[in-house]
This record gives sequence, structure tokens and C-alpha cells, in this order.
Amino acid sequence: YVAGVGGTKRIVLWDTILAKLNREQLLVVMVHEMGHYVLNHVWKLIVIFSALIMAVLYGVHRTAGWLVNRYQKQIGFHELSDVASLPLIILLFSLGTLVVTPVALAVSRHFEHEADRFGLEITRDNHAAATAFVVLQQENLGVPRPGTLYKLWRASHPVLGDRIDFSNDYRPWERNEPLVYADRF
Repeated sequence: YVAGVGGTKRIVLWDTILAKLNREQLLVVMVHEMGHYVLNHVWKLIVIFSALIMAVLYGVHRTAGWLVNRYQKQIGFHELSDVASLPLIILLFSLGTLVVTPVALAVSRHFEHEADRFGLEITRDNHAAATAFVVLQQENLGVPRPGTLYKLWRASHPVLGDRIDFSNDYRPWERNEPLVYADRF
């Protein structure tokens, strides 16, 4: 994974991945992580996730204020500053998070797919990429093609089956088609 911003940026490869993958597979994984760096995914995620959090907080503020004004006799308080409003705020924040989670995860999956494409365009080693995903799936005991609900609310990466298919099929260099990230390397 890629972590940090500014002078603390780093790529981390766990000892288990180093032990399980061969040299070509490790190269694809490393270039994938470099793709996150080159494509500024860390900064983009910070901006997008901050905007989503702000949208949820704004929605909580507006909804909680409306609910308090409308139902103050039933709920027993008339201001959001009352400590009794905390459960309402937590409930609304949880609901807001539930609503925006599929959006946040879709953005994350898109960035992961971009990094996969970047890795393939540099290495052009489709076999190493596909087999690396197979090894990772076996080691993580992951389900290669989980259901839609899992994908929408839990998957921060493209499902492994789709990543393997993409790794096997993406070969624009063989058809003399332009590379998406040729300007980056």
C-alpha cells in the first residue's frame, strides 16, 4: 500500500507478499503502488472523502435541526446544543455514512483500477498481474466474485475476479492502441 503525504510518503510491501509472490508478480504489485503515487490518489482521496464527510455533516445538521423543530415535544428537547440530541446526531450521521459509503468505495475501486492499468501499461506482464491476484485471493481466502451488496458496501478494491479478467484482457500495446498513462512514464 501507499501511505503518507509530503515527506512521509512510502510504499509498504508486507513480508507475506514478499514471501508468496515471484519477482515478476512483485514487480507488478510495486508498479501498481507506484501508480497510486504518480496518479496522486492519496491527495485525491483526501479531498473526495473530506467533501463526502462535509456533505454528511451538513445533511445531519439540516435534518437534525428540522427534526428538532418539528418534533421537540415528542423528543423532549428543543435545541441541538442539548446533550440529549447526541443519539439523534449519531443516528443521522450513521445513516448519512450508510448512504455515502457506496460512493466512497466506488471512488476507491476506480483508483485501484487505474493503478492496475498503470501497472500493466508499464510492465506489460499480464500473466504476472493475473497470477499475482490469484495468489492474493488464495492467501486472503477472498471470494473472487462476491455479491452486489458486498461490492457496494464493503469492497474498496475491484473484485479479484474482475481484476484477473482485466489483467488477462488489457493489451492495447498489442493492437497499437494508445496507452492511457503513456504521458506519465
